[in-house]
Parts: sequence; structure tokens; C-alpha cells
Amino acid sequence: MSEETDRQLAQWAESGVTTPRRAVTGPQASAEARAMLEAAGLDVAAVERRVGRPRLDGEPPRPHGQRSPRINVAVSDQTNQAIEEVRAKLGLSRSDLVRKALDAYLAEASDLAHAS
Repeated sequence: MSEETDRQLAQWAESGVTTPRRAVTGPQASAEARAMLEAAGLDVAAVERRVGRPRLDGEPPRPHGQRSPRINVAVSDQTNQAIEEVRAKLGLSRSDLVRKALDAYLAEASDLAHAS
């Protein structure tokens, strides 16, 4: 270690800052977080309205705690590589690319089903 690192570590050790010794989860974590926001003078209801991502379908936000549907699939190494290549070329996230591809496939499949 360098003298500077030693100095910084000594300063930290003497500061009284410690790592939390317990993990708070569930309703207790929610209550403690709410109390911290209120203590900081924030409008907790406004914060709760902003939490999460906007819905993909443009609909109003889901009730607190409800997630959008998820589909998890395994793919081959070749498919994974193709996703990465196309994603990089188009500047999309993996999720956006897979979503667009699935939407296009389902639209075409729906058209074929209605044509039969």
C-alpha cells in the first residue's frame, strides 16, 4: 500500500462510518425507506408515482408492486450472437430488440392465421 492509501484508510477508520450489519427487507425496508424520504422533506406520494419504468403499451402505471409480464427463454449460442450483432448495429438494448422481433413475428403469424 502507498502512504496515501494508508492515510485514507486511517481517516475512514477514525470517521466512525461503518458498514451496516443487517439487511432490512420486506415491509420493514419499505417503512424505513419511507421514513428516510419523509425526514429528507420529500413528498413520498410523488416519489412513489415516479418509481419504475413507464409501461410498454402506453397505458397508465400498474398498481404499486405489479410488474409487467415477463417471458424468459433459453437460446442457442448462435441466436445469442445474432441478437448481440443486430442489437449493436441498431443501437437497441437486448430487451428492445427481442420485443420488436417478437411483435413482428406475432403480427405476421396473426395475419397468416386470419388468412386461412
